[in-house]
Amino acid sequence: MPLYLDCLRDSLAAPLRRFQRPLLLPVLVVGIALSCAGPSNAPGPTEVEGSDLPASTDVAEADLPATTDALGPDTPLPTDVEGPDLPASTDVAEADLPATTDVAEADLPAPTDVEEADLPAPTDVVEADPTAPSDVEGSDTPAPSDVEGSDTPAPSDAEESDTPAPSDAEESAPCPLLDCDDVNGCTIDWCDPAVGCMHVWANGPCNDGDPCTNSDWCIGGLCVGQPSPCGNGMICEQGKCVCEVTCQGKQCGFDSCGSSCGVCGFWQDCADDLCVDHYPPPPYGPNQGQVVPDHELLLPEDLASVFMRQYWKEGKLLLMTYNAGWCKVCKEDTVLLNLWHAAYGPAGLRIASVMYENPSGGPITQDYALFWQSYYSTQYTLLMDQPTADWQGKATGGALNFYYPPSGPIPDGTFPATMLICPRDMRVLYIKAGFYDEEVTPLVMKYLFEVDC
Repeated sequence: MPLYLDCLRDSLAAPLRRFQRPLLLPVLVVGIALSCAGPSNAPGPTEVEGSDLPASTDVAEADLPATTDALGPDTPLPTDVEGPDLPASTDVAEADLPATTDVAEADLPAPTDVEEADLPAPTDVVEADPTAPSDVEGSDTPAPSDVEGSDTPAPSDAEESDTPAPSDAEESAPCPLLDCDDVNGCTIDWCDPAVGCMHVWANGPCNDGDPCTNSDWCIGGLCVGQPSPCGNGMICEQGKCVCEVTCQGKQCGFDSCGSSCGVCGFWQDCADDLCVDHYPPPPYGPNQGQVVPDHELLLPEDLASVFMRQYWKEGKLLLMTYNAGWCKVCKEDTVLLNLWHAAYGPAGLRIASVMYENPSGGPITQDYALFWQSYYSTQYTLLMDQPTADWQGKATGGALNFYYPPSGPIPDGTFPATMLICPRDMRVLYIKAGFYDEEVTPLVMKYLFEVDC
């Protein structure tokens, strides 16, 4: 130990007399102390904290322990001593340091280099707290609390300034305050915090709630179903195909359930569910200027029905006679009627001769009508009325009865009866008991060749 103190005293004597920079004196003292100590005289490790050794500026004003107390024989050279161009403490301990004068002049930087180094000014050293742990780590490195406080806001400050607290986000965002469900199964609903409720069309199966549709599918935000197939005239109700009970637009015929949609008048036909006139409407009458009814007569060949409507709008003029098997004039008229049929038929004359009684006065029969037709070689149309027999077996009723008194001009039981009828409207142009060709012939010529009835 005396040798160590002598070495320290001798090594410091000359440099202290000429060393003019007291701030770097601790560095010089440490270097000389290490060189004098040597490996065998190094101070113990218990007093020196190598990692927490303060910078040179701090050591200058800190309450440093005595040299003998700070250094021990087993203490490694500090590695954290900061200074310009100063080698690590391990390098100083292991190197063969020159004499004290050599250390001061050779290894230490010139005063100008020290001034230009990154050491804090003396005023910074005086203001610093040498006992604070932050100063031990370096004079130029601020403490963690200072770094966070000066440039970077504390975590609590950053959350308050940049990121709203969860409670603030819930109050400012619209989503928690909105119900984005639009009650539409064909949309996808969600909430965008920046915009609000969003809805986009879905694509997939759905249910339109109609039992009369199937294969329901979302199309354009709507649930569209395909109608359930039902038969013609059937509709779907509550998922079942039932009859469509409607006559809309129908005047006659039937609906899909078989119910009647109406009955046409007897002068009309039902065509495509509409009543079409097949004969002029009433009122009807037996006198001149009135419309004759749509009588039903029979053909002798097969007893098929023939209606007056079949002469409606047929030709230009209809000549009609009523005959009896016992009537002499009726037999003579067959010759004239055959001639007129041949001569004026092409000009539009239609002839219909109706048999009413057989030779005994009873109702006409099919056999006698066929005999008449064959015997007189009738070329015009021969028809049969449908009278009934009274208590004496005489013909009564039938179509001819309409022209008898009290309403008709034909005396009861008088034959022949002759009528001229206009086919355009089935109006009576001429009616008279008997057949008077001197009266009938001029009228036939008039309506065939002079005027339209």
